[in-house]
Amino acid sequence: MTRARRAAALAAALSFTMLLGACRPAATGSDSTAAASDGKVSAETAVAIAAAKAEVAAVSAVRTRIYVTEPLGASVAGKKLVYAEPAIPIGAIVGDKLEEAAKVIGFGFSRVSIGADPASIAAGMDQIAALAPDAVIVTAFDPASTWKTQALKLKARNIPTILIGGIACDDILSACQPDEVGVSLALVGGAAAVEMGRLQAAKVIVDSNGKANAAYFGDEMLGNSRFLEKGFVDRVKECPGCKARAQQLPSAGIQSGAAASQIVSFLQANPEVNYASLQYGDFATGVPTALKAAGLTGFHFVTQASGPAQYDDIKAGGSQIADVPVPLGYLGYLAVDSAARFVVGRKVTAEQVRQPMTVFTRDFIDVSDGGFWPGVEGYRDQFTLLWNVR
Repeated sequence: MTRARRAAALAAALSFTMLLGACRPAATGSDSTAAASDGKVSAETAVAIAAAKAEVAAVSAVRTRIYVTEPLGASVAGKKLVYAEPAIPIGAIVGDKLEEAAKVIGFGFSRVSIGADPASIAAGMDQIAALAPDAVIVTAFDPASTWKTQALKLKARNIPTILIGGIACDDILSACQPDEVGVSLALVGGAAAVEMGRLQAAKVIVDSNGKANAAYFGDEMLGNSRFLEKGFVDRVKECPGCKARAQQLPSAGIQSGAAASQIVSFLQANPEVNYASLQYGDFATGVPTALKAAGLTGFHFVTQASGPAQYDDIKAGGSQIADVPVPLGYLGYLAVDSAARFVVGRKVTAEQVRQPMTVFTRDFIDVSDGGFWPGVEGYRDQFTLLWNVR
């Protein structure tokens, strides 16, 4: 697939939130390591279940402190922060979070629409470069795929760039190779996606009592799919009584509803699959209804970065059992804090930009931050204190 088509696919999918839902027959197995038919599990599988429970429990505590601890120690008054806003729903949401934080810290803030197709993205990034900003924040689109020339131009001018939700090498978390084009900082990047996938898998191992026969559904042309897939599939396979595989699901079929029929067809052809993860929540559009219509029961799924429809299903005890949420408000403040530190010459570290993690279940869903998970309680006041603004 060409880079242009890859970028278009990314734009289509990143407008969504996440995964699938519904029902189907539980799997049985004859392998010596598989769960026994009487419901008992091997000693090795019992150990794996206990480890998965501990993994989920480890992120269950409410975090009350942000990872950034050093005061900014300087003002960004008169400095220009520009947001490259893609024409996808998540783009506007992130923009609102960034604008709020930028206003608090004192940045001059502007939003430039960059569309969602490669030509528009390139043109938008050219426009941003012409504005001579002091820092730039981009959502979703990787520089190597759609704005390589502009990324090189910004780097040559020593203008820091921060990417949220895309995959790129950077100066803090994943060093670039000589032939790679990266950014100053990539938030919610590859390492975070792997961790999210592992948390999803841990919940599946626990919920299935070590009997999961799972599938990961994603589009490999989307930046973070290979990382989510690796985290989920590898972690499930660490359970001796479990199995996992990956199945490609073109994101272009989401809006038309084709994804739902493709998922149902896969499950009908592979009745042993009883759990799944999908790359984005909107891959689930129409899936619960389609599964019920097909008479499939006993099937459950997990997601990352879901929305209201998925959370309602979790709370109702439906086919979705969990979600690994993304704290968009927190990430907005973190991105602006990092931009400010780049601009005034302060250090940005890997510890400072760690992403809070948790698992939403039927017993715990917190969307108190304007419909999203806050990530850290009181993060606004804590950042404001470090910025010395009131």
